Amino acid sequence: MVWLAVAALLTLSLLGVKTLYLFSANNGLFGHFEKCIGGWLTPSGKKLAPLTTNGRLGAVDWQIKAPAIFHLIFCEDYSHADTTLAGLSFLGAWGPSWVVIVLESLRLYSQQRFLSYITIPGILIFNHSHAVMTPLYLALRLAISPSVTPTGLAVHATHLKAIPWSFALGYILPIILMALPSPQIVSPTFKHTAAGWYQQWNVYIALIHWSLVFFWREDNRDLSSTETLELTRNVYLFAILCAGVAWWSAMWIALKKGGIPLALKAFVPASPWSRKKAASIYEGAKWLIQWDGIIGTAAMTVWAISLLLDANQSAPLPENMWKKMLAYFISGGPMAIPIGLLFERDKILLDYVNL
Repeated sequence: MVWLAVAALLTLSLLGVKTLYLFSANNGLFGHFEKCIGGWLTPSGKKLAPLTTNGRLGAVDWQIKAPAIFHLIFCEDYSHADTTLAGLSFLGAWGPSWVVIVLESLRLYSQQRFLSYITIPGILIFNHSHAVMTPLYLALRLAISPSVTPTGLAVHATHLKAIPWSFALGYILPIILMALPSPQIVSPTFKHTAAGWYQQWNVYIALIHWSLVFFWREDNRDLSSTETLELTRNVYLFAILCAGVAWWSAMWIALKKGGIPLALKAFVPASPWSRKKAASIYEGAKWLIQWDGIIGTAAMTVWAISLLLDANQSAPLPENMWKKMLAYFISGGPMAIPIGLLFERDKILLDYVNL
């Protein structure tokens, strides 16, 4: 079963190459993007003005300006509602997926293994797309992971306490700063700087997380299975809350503002096998981010199902699992399904210990 999941993840990664790289090249998105980069212009045609090294470090400046242009597609002036809503729903998929990946990397069974070192995979994922790199990383995790035991699920209390805070400060706060209207609330320079420096948010999360762990080290105790389940429940609830707020807010706004037609434009991408051309950078980026979220969420679901079935070797699956999956979807949208499945895996193993 594990190797079937690995094959599915590798297939999803190839689909990510098709939907993001090849389709974006064919539909004209890359051409629109290159025009902005050529003159260092925002998507609306204004001069890009982030804080940079002013040419002293050209490669660094490029890594600030190019992401700034891409992020501003979704939040520069909010003139393209379908694109903005597609970006909002994507945030509800990408960030929460990283929450559970971080949690899994901190468990005892991941320690002293490649599985615990996620900074480099994180940089690759955040610079080369969720849809392509996340399935590859998860396939590798499944291929080299041992079967998880109840003992292997152990996590220190400080990590469980720090995860929500590190994501709130390293992921959610920068999004809020980047989303503030300009020039009504913040200056263009502030907004462009926030958009440009946001790209490496996994590094910010890691720095904040380990700083909090250091300051809270007096609480770095071993937990019982009951305590582990209770504290990890809070992390999962945080991830589901983040996913639900983003996805359901985007859906509600779409239906409220433009009804089903706008919802379809915001959530349903063009076929990567079609010959459709993007009328603007906004439409092309919308298709890209839609596929990025769909494939990334599908990869997380395949991974979670594989881990749940592996746990089923130790204890039976709960009855009416499909009802639980529906409840998770209602709570937090599509991304809540793999998050919920991972929590069900934890309950199977940790509750089994207490029988």
